[in-house]
Amino acid sequence: MIFVHLRSRTTPPLIARGQPHPISERGDDGSIRSRLVAELTLPRTVVPGIYKLVRISYETGEGRLGHLEEGEGLLDSAGINFEVYGEPGDAPAIVDITFVDG
Repeated sequence: MIFVHLRSRTTPPLIARGQPHPISERGDDGSIRSRLVAELTLPRTVVPGIYKLVRISYETGEGRLGHLEEGEGLLDSAGINFEVYGEPGDAPAIVDITFVDG
């Protein structure tokens, strides 16, 4: 899964990787619906902002590669996005520590 920053065209895309579940659902029309759980590790240099899903790449059981682009089968992808917040520049400070007997 490839996500791009909505405001910055120079920000590198973020790539989520995953494995499909071994069980798929077969539709009445012969189609196969698979489920995928993907993970995305944000690099330390990630640019804060909103990232939007623009492409899903896949490999079939026979090893063929394919892609679903925006508007090409990602019909429900309009709402698949997330926001990265930047951390504050200053380091946190511990003000007080209290131990309570429980």
